Amino acid sequence: MLVCARCGKENADEARSCLNCGARFGGQDESAPFLTVDERRAPPLVEVAGTKDELEIVATPRLFAGVGERRDPLLVLILGFVTCYIYLFYWWYATAADIKRATGRQDIYPQIEVLLNILTCGLYTIYLSYKYPKLILEMQEKAHVIRNDTSLMSVLLSLFSLGPIACYVIQKDLNRIWETIESRES
Repeated sequence: MLVCARCGKENADEARSCLNCGARFGGQDESAPFLTVDERRAPPLVEVAGTKDELEIVATPRLFAGVGERRDPLLVLILGFVTCYIYLFYWWYATAADIKRATGRQDIYPQIEVLLNILTCGLYTIYLSYKYPKLILEMQEKAHVIRNDTSLMSVLLSLFSLGPIACYVIQKDLNRIWETIESRES
């Protein structure tokens, strides 16, 4: 197992680059080394500042592996209703992919979740309306954003065929997380 020195993600021994951040491994790019599992430490992002004689190394830990796309919650709401919920299939896919990319979780499968959503004629949305607000709650805690558990409200809205409103609320929470991460990383 190779561990990326840039983001800390475990990769297969034969990997040529990190699956998470794209850093190239040994022999291809001398600036992107790798660590074996035994040498693994929590790798911070490192910034070098100062002149050649006085180098200052500042470690800044990363909150998430990436930032998801900010979408206008009102547009999600309107498109959800106008397209008779068809847009929400895409929205669930994009949201799942953003959360998976940001958190690095391997137990999120956007394609399968959209397929299940289509096969159940949207009933799977009720479960997703519970699952993703709970994941967002964990992300809020990690990003030190005011926690807002909207899982029960989202499930109830989905049960009463008001899924676009649930997606509106979920997107607002996600946007707040993405904005917090961007402001801390810049």
